[in-house]
Amino acid sequence: MQSSDIVAEPADDYAFAEPAGLRSYELNLAIMSDPDIVFVPTERVRLAAVALPLKRADQRKASLPFAMEPLLGEPIEQTHFAIGSRLEDGRYLACAVNIERVAQWVLTDASARQVMIVPDVLILPVPPQDVWHVASLADRVLVRLPDGSGFATAKTLLPVFALSEGSPECRIIIDESGRADTSASAEPLVWPDRSALLDLRQGAFAPGASNTVRSINVAAALTLAIVSAATVISGADALALQHVAHTREARLIEDFRIRFPNAPAGTALMATIDSLSSSALGRPADTFISTLSATSMALRDERTVSVQDMAFEQAGNRLDLNVETDSLDTFQSLSSRLTQSGISAELGAATVVPGGAEGLLSIMAKDGFQ
Repeated sequence: MQSSDIVAEPADDYAFAEPAGLRSYELNLAIMSDPDIVFVPTERVRLAAVALPLKRADQRKASLPFAMEPLLGEPIEQTHFAIGSRLEDGRYLACAVNIERVAQWVLTDASARQVMIVPDVLILPVPPQDVWHVASLADRVLVRLPDGSGFATAKTLLPVFALSEGSPECRIIIDESGRADTSASAEPLVWPDRSALLDLRQGAFAPGASNTVRSINVAAALTLAIVSAATVISGADALALQHVAHTREARLIEDFRIRFPNAPAGTALMATIDSLSSSALGRPADTFISTLSATSMALRDERTVSVQDMAFEQAGNRLDLNVETDSLDTFQSLSSRLTQSGISAELGAATVVPGGAEGLLSIMAKDGFQ
């Protein structure tokens, strides 16, 4: 289980009682004196670090619902999504919350002012690996995780979650009295400032739309979400299809291996099926499928490589891939990675783009790729 997979389910009447507001604890943090920040209970939101390998901000925003869908406990059309800053590992801090709830927060606490609405766990600094930063507040705890996300739960449940995650060190950096304990960590704590916070007021709930939001009822908010989900751009469509495909692929592979136990292992499923059907029908294997599958297998560990476009030149027996990577060095290393797998490849000119590099990768196709 990944840290971002943690879902803190409240117990008994804790599930129905609204947790006390963060300001009621009188924390001695500078950010608590900012009157233009409304802190909301993290128990009511879903925070996660998500991979959004898209260049443009609008593409990332549109694809976010599909990236977070596996983590949700309710339909996408009933959920408001907000995206935060880019994390050190290249993922993005993101948040999902019920639309009715965020609409109520805006109408109750932020309709008359240009304020931020922030999950309260985000006041805590991001901890190092194998450490959780904890704020112990009466009967609840806030927990910030190494991947930048976090959760809140009843204090009695913290040991349960920690045990399920391999027993990380739980450092209490805000104690029962509300004082921030700077001596609890050997490393200097970098407390988040306003610029580092994830603001839930995005999209229909953005401060610039405050006049409209004041008059929006819950039904209208739901309608906006449905329209937004239905008008996603091509990048989001790709992620949506990828999510559906991965689920179906896992089921298909399991069934396929049961039905065809003698099929060669270690190859891409599409190439294996094509090889079996080719033998049965007495025709040669499809060069495009075998080349693409072999290339995919060779680069399966390169998580920062994404294919933007592809073309197969039948006459020249060449597969051209327009790829994007996290850096120029990664792009230049692709040729050697493929050579190690017995695949002949040529690198075209590469250009540096925001967040990485892109360029042409040409694969010399041949029959019989495995």
